[in-house]
Amino acid sequence: MHAWQLQDAKSRFGELVDCALSEGPQLVTRRGNNAVVLMAAPECRRLAGEDALVSLLLHAPCGEPLDMARSRKPMAAFGSLIAATALEHGLAVVTRNVSDFASAPVVLANPWDTVPGAQ
Repeated sequence: MHAWQLQDAKSRFGELVDCALSEGPQLVTRRGNNAVVLMAAPECRRLAGEDALVSLLLHAPCGEPLDMARSRKPMAAFGSLIAATALEHGLAVVTRNVSDFASAPVVLANPWDTVPGAQ
């Protein structure tokens, strides 16, 4: 990155802009300290991430369609919180009341289905 003293940058501003466009960012110093960097607008937008989300969405790989089928039976608020917590942390829901969680995409375990030690 080329460094310009402020006085030179002022008097040769056109040249400073041309260098920023052709060579990359240009550093301007004032009283010996780094003051500002002049860069091309597209580079500034790229660094600021203005176009990042649009680019990400346009270039994202296409996968399988999501299965959006839902049960008509709504879950109770506490059941929803338990299911969401289990999904977020990769846990199973251990409950005797498996019917309340049947529509949730969680791993269910009913400890009353089997008797420990029984064959």
